[in-house]
Amino acid sequence: AGPGGRPRQAAILRRLVAMLERVDASGALHAWRGFVRSEAERSQADHLARQEASSEHAIATLKRRHSVEARELSAQLEQEIEALTSSLEGQRDAAAQLQE
Repeated sequence: AGPGGRPRQAAILRRLVAMLERVDASGALHAWRGFVRSEAERSQADHLARQEASSEHAIATLKRRHSVEARELSAQLEQEIEALTSSLEGQRDAAAQLQE
């Protein structure tokens, strides 16, 4: 068990003993099954909440990474556009000098 596993087990056993003391055997079995079901549902809900938090974290990480990559790509494209513009202006100027 993880941290706090033993105290949790002890608490569960104390609850079982308390149920057994309060009700007859068939009632205790019914109460225990209900308790086990509620514990299973709570455990599943905790697991789903952890999965959801993990998914949200992964999505946020991907969004940040995408944003960084998009900015880097944008900067590269701007540099390429500037280089092409400069090259075209140079070619235009050279053509203009040849015509003169």
